[in-house]
Amino acid sequence: MQTRHNDNVFFEQKNPQEDFLLILYPRLFGGYTAERTSLGLSAFITHYAYKEISSEDNTDYQFKAYWRRQCNERLNFNFDVNYTDDQRIDRMLEESGLLTRDDHRRRQDYTVSGQYVLSELNSLAAYYSLNSEEYDDPDILDLVGHDFQLSLFHNLDAWFRRTTGSVRVRFSTYEYRNRQMDAGSGFAIESIGIKRFIDTYSLSLGLDRQWTEALKLNLFLGVRNTHYKNEFRFGNLFFQEVGRQEDDPWGFVGSLDLVYTGGSANAGMHLNHDLVPASGRNGLTERTSLQFSGGWRPYPAWRLSGTVTARLNRTDRTGATIDIDELTLGFAGALRYTLNRYWDLSFRLDHTEINDRERTIKRYRNAISLAFEWNLPVLE
Repeated sequence: MQTRHNDNVFFEQKNPQEDFLLILYPRLFGGYTAERTSLGLSAFITHYAYKEISSEDNTDYQFKAYWRRQCNERLNFNFDVNYTDDQRIDRMLEESGLLTRDDHRRRQDYTVSGQYVLSELNSLAAYYSLNSEEYDDPDILDLVGHDFQLSLFHNLDAWFRRTTGSVRVRFSTYEYRNRQMDAGSGFAIESIGIKRFIDTYSLSLGLDRQWTEALKLNLFLGVRNTHYKNEFRFGNLFFQEVGRQEDDPWGFVGSLDLVYTGGSANAGMHLNHDLVPASGRNGLTERTSLQFSGGWRPYPAWRLSGTVTARLNRTDRTGATIDIDELTLGFAGALRYTLNRYWDLSFRLDHTEINDRERTIKRYRNAISLAFEWNLPVLE
């Protein structure tokens, strides 16, 4: 259970509306672990109840499942499923830095991955994911995406201690489609059909180094090519016309992760750049994300944590990308106290700033939260 004060519920630039809300979020976790197999299932229900703006009350649902299998000493498989049903405007804020409409969305993610050890120095990994997003609003295009990755890892200890090099080939394909119907007669527009196909290919080189027992570095850098085809159909009672757009722009992908894990403290720096779907925005965006995070446990029952995040979504409109230039800055600080194995108490501060530089609009939001959690082991 959590109580929160939000000083800008709708992220308005002028005349922000504040309110208190009560958040109830029961969770159910189940798992099974054997010598070579592990299974897990979790269900999340989150209900948001506002004190004054009761029209904004809503409930989010999320279900997750996983399967892990170590077939033998060389081969392992993983399978993950995630289903989400939500409708908040800030549902993607922490992931993408973007606001969405408060429209009902259903999202499904399926992931299959595996790794095979070829020799003492080499291993091969494969990854596939399917994700889909469906919206009730006909103005928002539904999305189906496929992501394929194949990586080859090579141990570089002969030249650099605790270092692994890698080559990754990636192919992603996205399809946006919807159909808007506008009743009309004569020469008035009657229907508009939209289909958008986007294929991206990338080749990356990676480096994974364990500097010390506590400090680890992961680096990826590569080149990307995108091919898109945009089809739109419009007409009236007397004719139908089809238009097409195609292009093949080039770009780059990259990521840098630096992680420190100590006895009572941890810290991390994460930098990433890629062409990714802008959820609820009918296209892709070039996104650059930078995050600093850290945590400190001065006593076994106390934990301090903080996160500073910057996300830049910036592209010009093409058949594949949207016209966007938004910088989102976020800060979060939390203090958590564990009373015992069943009860936890936490206090959290959040500050968010969204700078829409395309429309010269700035939005701010501050939130203060107090949470009380009860953990009940049913079967161990």
